[in-house]
Amino acid sequence: MQTQQFLQETFHLPEGPLLQHICAISTSRHLQKGEILFREGEIPAQAAFLQKGILRGFFINKNGKEIIDCFCYRPGDPAIPSTPLDTPAQITLEALQESLVLCFPMKEILNLLETHMPLAQLHSQILQESMNRHLEIKKALYQYTAMQRYQWFLSEYAPIAKVVSGKYIASFLDMTPVTLSRLRKSLREKKDKGERPGSL
Repeated sequence: MQTQQFLQETFHLPEGPLLQHICAISTSRHLQKGEILFREGEIPAQAAFLQKGILRGFFINKNGKEIIDCFCYRPGDPAIPSTPLDTPAQITLEALQESLVLCFPMKEILNLLETHMPLAQLHSQILQESMNRHLEIKKALYQYTAMQRYQWFLSEYAPIAKVVSGKYIASFLDMTPVTLSRLRKSLREKKDKGERPGSL
């Protein structure tokens, strides 16, 4: 998909000089499985948006353990590790499979946000949607049982539920891989018996 088509279909940017300029400063970056896009603690030189593939965002806790914070898999998902944009990355973003991201020089983006109101409004909308998504994640983690968290994941992350490694899903849902394996087994057994899994 061409950059202009992607931007118009994903972000509904109208044709005109602004769109042409955004296309001109953009670059598509191919990531191999396991390749790091941004690393925790580094100041990003670019802003990026997922075009295809799957990324995981994670940070390291005080015990040196990786904690999965998010998954990016929807076209247009912001692959942005910090807010404000030009501050040190709060998470590391890594490709879980071959992926493609659309990148923009950070200085150029910050300048455009200051000088073009439609782009500033789009940025605000993206931030709001991202915040809402993270609030939904927190609600699931703190209000649902382990089984309910897993069922929520199967519903909300259906396109990647069978692709992402169990250890990453378990980390994201704040449970051990053993617990996740047990939940999966329980759901399979209920399905084999023709029983309906419990609802959230």
